[in-house]
Amino acid sequence: MLQKIIELTNTLIRFKTTEDSPSLVEAIDYIENYLREYPLVIKSYFRQGKPSLVITFRESKEIDFFLNGHLDVVDAKANDFEPRLEEGGKLYGRGSSDMKGPLAAMIVLMMDLSQLEPNKRPDIGLMIVSDEEIGGEAGTYYLLNEEGYRSKACLIPDGGNNFDIIIKEKGILELKIFTEGKSAHGSKPWLGVNAIEELIKKYQLIKEFFGDVNAGEWKTTCNLGRINGGGEAINRVPDYAEAWLDIRFTLTGEDKNIIKKIKEIMDGNVRVDIIGNLLNTSKDNVYVQNFKNIAEEILQREIKITHESGASDGRYFTELGIPTFLFKPNGANIHGDNEYIEIDALGKFYQILKRFILENVNKIPIVTKKSGEKKEIDTDNTD
Repeated sequence: MLQKIIELTNTLIRFKTTEDSPSLVEAIDYIENYLREYPLVIKSYFRQGKPSLVITFRESKEIDFFLNGHLDVVDAKANDFEPRLEEGGKLYGRGSSDMKGPLAAMIVLMMDLSQLEPNKRPDIGLMIVSDEEIGGEAGTYYLLNEEGYRSKACLIPDGGNNFDIIIKEKGILELKIFTEGKSAHGSKPWLGVNAIEELIKKYQLIKEFFGDVNAGEWKTTCNLGRINGGGEAINRVPDYAEAWLDIRFTLTGEDKNIIKKIKEIMDGNVRVDIIGNLLNTSKDNVYVQNFKNIAEEILQREIKITHESGASDGRYFTELGIPTFLFKPNGANIHGDNEYIEIDALGKFYQILKRFILENVNKIPIVTKKSGEKKEIDTDNTD
């Protein structure tokens, strides 16, 4: 089993599945062909140039439990797409941890479970998408909101360290802010209005609004990600400047208050580029608790239920009332040089997932909230 997962991970790493690469389609086609000999229902989709697959054991869009994974990766050096296994049991390569290794484990799990008698196969599905790194709208969002896929719960191996279970992630708000000034010759700045200076003044007010944040503190944050202003001439007072803000918020509905405040500061000169909802699942959810117990038995240690500041496609499930949690095997250097995943951890991930599915799927009735109903994140209920 583990050798099959390693071999498939190696193959997937070799596909350079970056944002606009034809390898996205090639990798999806490879997986579809790889699974053809197994008794699986495979549906392929193509939206906004991004392919995806949904793999199940029966013809239905209402599945008891979904697994979800993405094939796309951030760009890297050419040699990062050549996998290498080194001493210490670490498999290196772009996407090894985020998330071609875990995805390979889930694919192999679907293959293995398909060999059970039909009446003993768990009612699970695997979504494989190719646009998570750029927002997920053509993948997970599309499959849930336009194709109508549903489940009682979902697991995504896209967060957590040291096998932590992640039940909460911040929402995303990306804004463009801009100022206009008056151009003049650089030798006579008093004749103009410097748009860059005006932008800096207003950004200081925005920064004061958010306040300081300590490391690891669960609080709404704002990052000034990019700034442009003026032209090529240094001896000219710039009459226009713009900047982009990356805001991560912790309460449902907080984005509206943030936009309102920043528009007041910027005199309305704000463009909303992205709004992404929170991931929010109760730690008392029966799937989360049962998964935690099984993981602790296999790993022989305590597992934390906690939160992360990042974002994933899990938010598209929870905004529809589908409890979703993140759990992944140990790895490091995601989106950086020498990304790797630990082989032993990958094997443990497979064992935990398989046991959890066989013991829980088809057996737990879940009542989910209505579509569109939202709740605030309460960080007091995490361990």
